[in-house]
Amino acid sequence: MTYQEKIVEILGPTVSGRRPSVEQLASEFNMSGRSLSRKVRGENTTVKKVVDEHLLSLSLNLVLEGYSNEEVASMLGYAWPNSFVRAFRQWKGLTPSQFKRSSRQSLEAEALLY
Repeated sequence: MTYQEKIVEILGPTVSGRRPSVEQLASEFNMSGRSLSRKVRGENTTVKKVVDEHLLSLSLNLVLEGYSNEEVASMLGYAWPNSFVRAFRQWKGLTPSQFKRSSRQSLEAEALLY
């Protein structure tokens, strides 16, 4: 199992509350933050990128399930809904609302084909 996979496993299905720091994650492996960063860098990524990709995956599911920006922000450890919306826009190029609309339209168009 890679360190990326182990980090995602530690993060679990929700981040609930606060996003863990590199040092907090590293303590789960009984190593320093620098050591964890070095090991993950050896897998051609960064701890921040692994955490962000996990948060993106969680946020996509939560947005599509109909949770509000406030609820998703809280579940993923963002202090403010606007911070979550800004991060989501950086990841996907769309706001959560635009993404939800776009996904719904794609599903409707797909349903018409069958």
